[in-house]
Amino acid sequence: MQEAENFIISQKQAHAFAVAVFADIRAYREAHQQEFEEFLKAEQQKEGGGDNEENF
Repeated sequence: MQEAENFIISQKQAHAFAVAVFADIRAYREAHQQEFEEFLKAEQQKEGGGDNEENF
């Protein structure tokens, strides 16, 4: 995997990749809203039960 160390992309390509990743995450979250809410509850319980839902 030494090739991965030399993997170079432009800022424009990195931005396009990031936008695509976030769009996919948003689409998945919207399609699986109930599962996402259960995940948030479980994470909050691990962190001490704080109400941090707006941070996700």
